[in-house]
Amino acid sequence: RSDLSKLAILATSKVDESIPTRIKGQKSPSTATKKSKIPGQKKRNSKQKSKQKRNKKNPKSRTVAGPWNANYDTSLRTQRKIQSAAKGPTAGSNPVRTSNAVLKTLLNAPPNECNAANLVCALTLSSKTLARRRGGNRNNTNNNNNGQNENAEGDEQSLRTSLVKTLSVLEILVTKRRLTSRQLCNAAWAIAKHVEHDPSLF
Repeated sequence: RSDLSKLAILATSKVDESIPTRIKGQKSPSTATKKSKIPGQKKRNSKQKSKQKRNKKNPKSRTVAGPWNANYDTSLRTQRKIQSAAKGPTAGSNPVRTSNAVLKTLLNAPPNECNAANLVCALTLSSKTLARRRGGNRNNTNNNNNGQNENAEGDEQSLRTSLVKTLSVLEILVTKRRLTSRQLCNAAWAIAKHVEHDPSLF
């Protein structure tokens, strides 16, 4: 019986030795390994989320805009160029040339950097520039110099060419329903002002 009790004591002592004792405040190996994986996963997830945010903020990184379908930021840069052309050096002295410069700024810009708002802006600004001439009559000049009259006629012809090209683009955008109701009204008003200036356009 004493031998059996000794064997029982030895067996229990070996079982106790096989179970690792944990010091107060010390983490178990299993929980430590689990928690060590979580921060790495969070970093990867945060990187993916930040990348998605960058793509949302910068649409150019995902897709390239088609012709006359530029996004807001790109079209805003084009708009500023058109507006600066309306304030050019000939704004007060030669409205016809300034009006042509506004339309040419639009036509010379890459189509993927423009949209319907840019086209309507160019049309309205060019017509407002022409309206500075009293009555909008292109023959209302007091110049007796033949050279100046020839230059004026050349400016008129250049303006007419730019306007016809702009109206061709407008027709495409109207067919594709790219203009809002307000933009359609503004475009119609601008065309009427151009026709008032030059009835041959009608």
